[in-house]
Amino acid sequence: MSPRRHLDDLFSAAYEDELSPIEEARFTAHMQSCAPCAAAYAEFRASVEALRELPKARMPHVVHLPSTSPVAERPPRPRIGLGWFNLGVLRRFPATAIAGAFVVVLAATALLHGGATPTSTPSSAAQAALPNSAQHGAAGGAVSTPSTASCSSIVSIAGASPPPSFSQEDLATDPAQPAIHLVLAAPTLQVTSGKPAVVYAQFSVPIPSLSNPGTGSAPVTSHTVLPCVSVVVASSSNRLDVLPAVETPAAQGLGPIDGSSGYVISPRTSGPLLTFQVPAGLVPGTELRVVATIPAGYTGPNSPPLTAELTLTTR
Repeated sequence: MSPRRHLDDLFSAAYEDELSPIEEARFTAHMQSCAPCAAAYAEFRASVEALRELPKARMPHVVHLPSTSPVAERPPRPRIGLGWFNLGVLRRFPATAIAGAFVVVLAATALLHGGATPTSTPSSAAQAALPNSAQHGAAGGAVSTPSTASCSSIVSIAGASPPPSFSQEDLATDPAQPAIHLVLAAPTLQVTSGKPAVVYAQFSVPIPSLSNPGTGSAPVTSHTVLPCVSVVVASSSNRLDVLPAVETPAAQGLGPIDGSSGYVISPRTSGPLLTFQVPAGLVPGTELRVVATIPAGYTGPNSPPLTAELTLTTR
């Protein structure tokens, strides 16, 4: 039986000087008092040093690597051969042979014409029918069509802060770009059946601009757009029409928005204010879901979709 050794697991670390000061002191004291371990460690050192003195192994033959990238082998294309159509078959079964040859010719023709059928691609007219907002991102970058196909109401608007009375607000941001804001706000969460209501929806993307020489940091401006906004009656899933609104005196004759005097229907999209008509006859407590969305990829290839939502209740 070989003598018992106690610190074999520390031999490699001790040889490479990787022991901590406490382990090194313990190791040195043990080597001085334990003859079997000291002999084993000396044998370990001799073996390692002998291995390191051996010449490095060399390849028996010179290996030349290819100068080009490897190319996968392509399986040979199957070919329709007529080897079976020999004189023996023709002599013994003339009608069968002729019919078989005719079938082979038809099959080959169908394969050739089927493989040459062009794949349909979107026409330029279909591309032109997309809104400008579906073709450009908030900062002017291109956006893929599938990301914006279901959200075609994004348009550039003149940026504005929510009116002071719009205290009910929901904010959505991209964690990777916290300066990007999607804001949906309303003056109240209570609406009246048969009356119009107004909301605020705006998506802002900061755009740093160059500063003049000798001035401080560059000013930061924002590109603002009107996101896709939908209003749905929760009890029936009816989608309501959303129209642009503007803050203006009610004396213009267009009529004030209920609960928000001074907001009227605007003949054009000029800002982040929107209005919709609450259906008449809704029982008190009916919920209306107002959702503002920005599709994925709008501000960049990997930007996530953003959604802000408010739940309004009828009085």
